[in-house]
Amino acid sequence: MFYVIDCGGNLERWNKALVEISGYTRDEVLASDVEDFFVDRHGDRISESISRAFVNGSDTTEAVVETKSGEQIPYEFRKKRLMKGDSVIGVVGIGRDITQQRSREQHLKAVDYLLQHNLRNHLNVIRGNADELVGREKESDKRRIETIHRSVDKLLSLFDRHQQIVSQVLEENSREQIDIVAVLEGLFEEFRELYPRAVFSLSAPKTAQVLASPSIERSLRELIVNAVKHNSSETPEVTAVVEAESTPVTITLRDNGPQISKDEYEFIENPEALSSTSHPTGLGLWAANLAVTYSRGTFTIREAPKDGNEIPIELPVTADDWEDRK
Repeated sequence: MFYVIDCGGNLERWNKALVEISGYTRDEVLASDVEDFFVDRHGDRISESISRAFVNGSDTTEAVVETKSGEQIPYEFRKKRLMKGDSVIGVVGIGRDITQQRSREQHLKAVDYLLQHNLRNHLNVIRGNADELVGREKESDKRRIETIHRSVDKLLSLFDRHQQIVSQVLEENSREQIDIVAVLEGLFEEFRELYPRAVFSLSAPKTAQVLASPSIERSLRELIVNAVKHNSSETPEVTAVVEAESTPVTITLRDNGPQISKDEYEFIENPEALSSTSHPTGLGLWAANLAVTYSRGTFTIREAPKDGNEIPIELPVTADDWEDRK
């Protein structure tokens, strides 16, 4: 739904969706305060959000709409200060039904708790029993026990990544100013010590400010680590090139490792490609794509001009939600 609120806090304009969703007639809408469209406990929340939009220029809040028939619907409301010349004339905004989003979040939490309680506990039991056999096993069983340990460690690592992604999905999708050059310099300095046989190169200006999700650093870390770990070359090479002359800022990661299988990243451009037989073997690229998506950027994977892989990432430099009406 679309709405305009005047400087007195009254609804000045609205679209047809507001009437259809609320169930109120036009005359009833005109006779109502904005807070009347919400459950009682959220009236103050709405008033405060409108005030923040006037003072700060914009605001986003969630509240439960209560229709004329008593139905309660969770909504997200984004609003921006409305200008005419140099004068503030009101607040303009949109509201969207987040019922399905809330249901998905609840389902995700339930599955996550279930996995935490069952999967991790059972895997730890398996590893604990395997540990008990070490030193007492027959020579022929050593390889089997080593296989158990590797499989359990891989599943636990996958589970930890799953939890990171769940947290990333459920946390507030805020963005902040980040110097992406400083982030890459810090990561490369750390990795030169951790992976002395690898070569890390950075081509970048002194600084490049982007507006991105805080999880972008964790995702860049994962991409670089994977480029080294999955590289069978005698000297793994990872290069990062930052281009900040225009917007958006582009970060291109290149390596000299084996080609990444299309199954690992096809879902980025075509979510319908995911199936029981075609899907990533890990969650690293999924997490990276999620961080870039939350940053409102773009993320692609392609074959490097020579050998290896090339991952261009584009990140915005300024907020792009709204433009003041002047």
